[in-house]
Amino acid sequence: MRIFAAAIILLYCICFAGCVPVEIPPQNEIQSGLDEVFTIGFTHTSTQEGERYTNYNYTAADGVDFAVNASILKGDYGDSLWGRCLYPERWLERNQSVIEGIIGSDYSSEFASTEVRIFIENYDDLMPVSEIIYSIISTISPLPINRKNGTYIDLSRLQVEVWADTHIRGFDFLYHDENPPTLDYIYTELEQQFLKYIEWGRIESDENLDENLFEKYTPSRLEKIKIGDEFFEDFIIVFHEEHDDFLVNFNPQLNFGAYPDSQANYSVEGGFKTIITALGGSHEMGDETAEWTIGSDTWTSVITTNDAGTIISFEVYKNGEKLDIKTPGIVGIIQPTLSDLELMTGARITVHRGGGYVEFN
Repeated sequence: MRIFAAAIILLYCICFAGCVPVEIPPQNEIQSGLDEVFTIGFTHTSTQEGERYTNYNYTAADGVDFAVNASILKGDYGDSLWGRCLYPERWLERNQSVIEGIIGSDYSSEFASTEVRIFIENYDDLMPVSEIIYSIISTISPLPINRKNGTYIDLSRLQVEVWADTHIRGFDFLYHDENPPTLDYIYTELEQQFLKYIEWGRIESDENLDENLFEKYTPSRLEKIKIGDEFFEDFIIVFHEEHDDFLVNFNPQLNFGAYPDSQANYSVEGGFKTIITALGGSHEMGDETAEWTIGSDTWTSVITTNDAGTIISFEVYKNGEKLDIKTPGIVGIIQPTLSDLELMTGARITVHRGGGYVEFN
């Protein structure tokens, strides 16, 4: 029973066999668990009981009133205990005016239950907002929570977040008693994510933004291409530091991108044929060969598979002459580099990181 009692004190969701009754722990057991979590004192003030829940109310030594909610949840395999401590939420409410004073009037902000959101408009806002975040964390952290406690009470994370057209980055200020983030770290994280979202088209590009800024960071991917005056979206172009050329996921045989990233967000189906057609060419494919023509030039690609059907080689010929394709040797996957694609299309390819696209011309 000591194991079950300890688990209840920790307010961790535990499933019991259907024949074992689940009971909400008494206040003294809850308080015993809280004693290991908080670095300041607190006092039990009241208890509210319902049919399947109990709220234990406390006042911490810093003046924050908070509750510990414990509920019994019904499930397919019996009842289970669920609960959490609402100190972080109540602490944020109590200190909202302090944080608003640090943010000032230059940037709009809003407070959610566990988040402080700061809104920016352009790249020039990154350093001032980084200084605000650093000041918030330095001034009001850490909270009186024992990070190395031997138990774990379910506590929400508190974050200060930066938003533009989308959420950019959040920084935790619930625990920073050991290694608080430096101003340089905060700025670098914000800048890298901001530039990445411009490349992905999630933040509108600033025409006055220096293109050289993007060279500070290796891109992870771009998501659209441009041919002539037309943009084609949903093309996921993946970049890798360890190869001489950037990788792009177009497969002349399968006619769509394969393995663009860990989330398996595949490139647009028919992507390679789309490029060939937009360049004024035609494209035909079979099970192990593909042929495409642009102007007076004709290309043929040939794949070789093993008995299991896995691709083990990939060759491309232009007007009968074999091309020096540097496609990395990832078994079963064809991922031509951008320089490979120049050989395979006769086009010149330019990466426009500030605009978030790759151009074929």
